[in-house]
Amino acid sequence: MQEHVRDDAAFMGKITAGATHELKNVFAIVGESAGLLEDLLQAPSSRDFPHRERFLKALTSIRDQVRRGTHILTQLNRFAHGADSDAAAVRLGDMVENLKALSDRFLRQKALSLTFSGTQGADEVTIQACPVSLQRLLFTGLMALAQEVPQGASLSIHTGAEADGVWCRLSGQAGVLDEAAVGAIRRRFEEEDVAALLKALSATVSVQGDGVLVRLSRSG
Repeated sequence: MQEHVRDDAAFMGKITAGATHELKNVFAIVGESAGLLEDLLQAPSSRDFPHRERFLKALTSIRDQVRRGTHILTQLNRFAHGADSDAAAVRLGDMVENLKALSDRFLRQKALSLTFSGTQGADEVTIQACPVSLQRLLFTGLMALAQEVPQGASLSIHTGAEADGVWCRLSGQAGVLDEAAVGAIRRRFEEEDVAALLKALSATVSVQGDGVLVRLSRSG
């Protein structure tokens, strides 16, 4: 990675990480305030308060959204810290969980669901790589797959280890990709920016009728 580009990525990561910490504090205060109001409405003296049940329902919704927002910010914070270093020990399962959380909005636009089906062959799959580049590669594969599957399809991710590296499979339902879809996904990985990313990560990609298989070499 060119030095100025790396510096830019590190700067954006640092600013984003700092902002997510502050926003988590905001959510914490909102959650505590909602909890206090809920406690007051549950007090015996508030039993006759008009619209009490509607207030309690609204406060429950606020607390649910606080939990959701806090989870998204936690994942965004982890993503931002990925720019701290060009090379780090990346736990593939953690990265996939991060990818799943941060891709949710893009997938919901097509009514797609995504599950992480776990790791095959090892409890923990780790590889030395640039976290931002690896996340970008997996996101590219996921979005390429999402573009070609039918609306409402179910997608899944598996990870695993082999003798000389690790792998991540992005799958649709059996037979969900026809020949045209497979060709379109392959062409995406042949584009200059993605091809350069594959080379930098010592990664290979194969596309079949059920999805995308990314392999990463430990010696890369």
